[in-house]
Amino acid sequence: MEKKITDFNGIPVLMLGEDIVTENVEEFNAVMLELVNNENYQFIINLENVNFMCSSGLGVIVSVFKRVRENKGDIKLVHMNDRIHRLFEITRLNKVIDSFNSIEQAAESFNK
Repeated sequence: MEKKITDFNGIPVLMLGEDIVTENVEEFNAVMLELVNNENYQFIINLENVNFMCSSGLGVIVSVFKRVRENKGDIKLVHMNDRIHRLFEITRLNKVIDSFNSIEQAAESFNK
């Protein structure tokens, strides 16, 4: 799985470089758990290069989101395309996990 973790004002940003599909969902899970296991309880997932997400990928986000919340943290999503945004609407996850148009907006929202 293509990925890169950068830092924006002290907040980790996970940049995914490809779709989240059955073939790479285990690696996606490992990357997410690595962030949490390193006590990163606030981070941003950049979905700019993700055109499709399988249900297992959605499950990974939900599972990690629960762990993060248990530690009083949060996950923010940025640059969701219409297809992925619709997936979050259908599952009503858009009511629980915030999404933004930019990394700057997502980072600022942690302070509110």
